Amino acid sequence: MVIIKLSKEIENKHENYFKDKILPKLIDSKLKKHNYKVKKEEAHRIHMDVNILRKVFRTQHNGFIDFIENNYIDFAIGKPKTLKDLHEQIKKSFPIIYEMLKESSSSEKEDSYNNYLYNLFGYEKFKVKDLYYYVKKMAEEATGKDRYCKEVREKIVEILKSNYPKLKHEINNRLMINQRKLSADEFAEEFKKLTDINITMDNFNEIDIFGTEWSDYAFVMESGLRVCPYCNRQYITPVFSDSGKMRADLDHFLPKSRYPYFSMSLYNLIPVCKSCNQSLKGSKESGFNDINPYEDNLDDYFTFKADVFTSEISIEKVKGKTKDISLHTDKFKIEPLYNYHRNQVDELIRKRIAYPDKYIKKLFDDNRDYFKDENEIKQLLIGYIHDKSKLNDEAFLKLRRDIAEQLGFINGKQDDMLIEQLKKIITKI
Repeated sequence: MVIIKLSKEIENKHENYFKDKILPKLIDSKLKKHNYKVKKEEAHRIHMDVNILRKVFRTQHNGFIDFIENNYIDFAIGKPKTLKDLHEQIKKSFPIIYEMLKESSSSEKEDSYNNYLYNLFGYEKFKVKDLYYYVKKMAEEATGKDRYCKEVREKIVEILKSNYPKLKHEINNRLMINQRKLSADEFAEEFKKLTDINITMDNFNEIDIFGTEWSDYAFVMESGLRVCPYCNRQYITPVFSDSGKMRADLDHFLPKSRYPYFSMSLYNLIPVCKSCNQSLKGSKESGFNDINPYEDNLDDYFTFKADVFTSEISIEKVKGKTKDISLHTDKFKIEPLYNYHRNQVDELIRKRIAYPDKYIKKLFDDNRDYFKDENEIKQLLIGYIHDKSKLNDEAFLKLRRDIAEQLGFINGKQDDMLIEQLKKIITKI
């Protein structure tokens, strides 16, 4: 629930992808044979004669594409504030385009201008290929060959065995088969039966599996996000293999139905859990003024509080913030969903009783060789991370940190009266 920071390497890869894969299609759309033909219904919706609209539309569309081409870096890797500026320029400079997109955003027709533009940007093609493709490409580059052959086959086996030493026996049995020569199709088929060859966040950099190729899985892996930035409840750690794969949803913060020209903007793609994206957000739209995890620390906007008698969890807004956190917490049902986890509050209350400050100090004094300070002892015992910048690393870290602070574990002296009160509550329970 802290600001998501993407690396320069991610930005560079996405910018190059945009330039190489998206721009050419956008530029081609200016050619007559690829140009969009305005529908009568669209002219009717924006209150224009269809013949007049068709005449002015092509000029505006081509100018719009020129605008994207001249500002493609901002469209590719512009931060949220930059995307807002681009949107305002589009609204001002291309009013026909703006109105057509606004009016057609609610249309599900595949032949609408909105869908036409969305397809030009090609989000649906921003997909990973199979694992065999990437390993084979690595082997081809290493051997200087451009197709499957004995050298490529042997290099594939070498790559697999060096990265998965525990699977050497299975790799040999499937891919070498007593040194029998396998055809390209047979080899690919046997490769895909290696069910334990998995790529995760922890090993994809070591293998450098994606190389310079960019895709949805490469982005999620590179982002390093392990927990949903919207809720901090669900893990979104990916796994990629030929026997099964799973990744976070990529939420279009600004909906692609309304802003197809931002459908492939890096800072409009947020790795989140499926519950938040598909079940809770659904068709609810976010806007430029909403809290955005690429520019806002959600942790700065609210604090979890617990009723020590009932363990009920509530949200306390931080005063003085210009954006309304309730839009976020209501959309993603933060408070009711977190109340399924009152057991975590019960656990922290019992630990507050079991580990008074003097005991924590004694533990540290007795183990100075293993811990640098008392905070490390607390983190181990209580299950939170003292460093707020790491709240996105594990599920429920914000909840546990906020409640630990409420109970006096963090940033405060022990409240003996509170502990006695907690003892009485636990005894009654």
